[in-house]
Amino acid sequence: NTSYDNNELKKNWFDLEAHKARQVGKYSREGEWLTRTPLPNLRPALQGLKGKKDLVGVECGVGSGINSANIYDNLDLKKLFLLDLNLPNVKPLSSLIKKNNVEFFQGNSLDQLHNLPDGLDFVYLDASHDFSTLLEEIKIVYPKIKPGGVLGGHDYEQIGVVCAVNTLMFNVWRHTQQKPNNFFFDSCRDEHPGYP
Repeated sequence: NTSYDNNELKKNWFDLEAHKARQVGKYSREGEWLTRTPLPNLRPALQGLKGKKDLVGVECGVGSGINSANIYDNLDLKKLFLLDLNLPNVKPLSSLIKKNNVEFFQGNSLDQLHNLPDGLDFVYLDASHDFSTLLEEIKIVYPKIKPGGVLGGHDYEQIGVVCAVNTLMFNVWRHTQQKPNNFFFDSCRDEHPGYP
């Protein structure tokens, strides 16, 4: 079960005392993860793409499509690939996939990510939150992103995500012999319980 109401998933989220109002238990009890409220801002990882033309990008793990719709509305897209385990039977995703420049892949991310073209401007990962699966997702998409492109994601506060991202960072550092200076972490601005 990959839903936000999964207890196995929730136990790995930080329960920061300073953020009790946004704790996962409250978030889940009140059903906030089921809301279809549009996001107020483009998520930080993708902000630098605003103003660029004819972008080709991917969101992996789209859920109901709230973030997908935000990406679609705020970026100049030539093509947007969306991947998820579940069929798009809720709005805004069900409406979004009818657009000519949107293509939806249903299935396991490790299988579906191989179907993506090279030369991507961005990839936003928000599907699996366990270390080994996310690390494999990164291995598949990293070579598909063109130089200067963006690899971003969500839920960095989950232990599997932080470990996979740090593994990528340390390998880039080791390979280039230079400390990566373009990694950044920013807080969610959409009332998601995940802090960074």
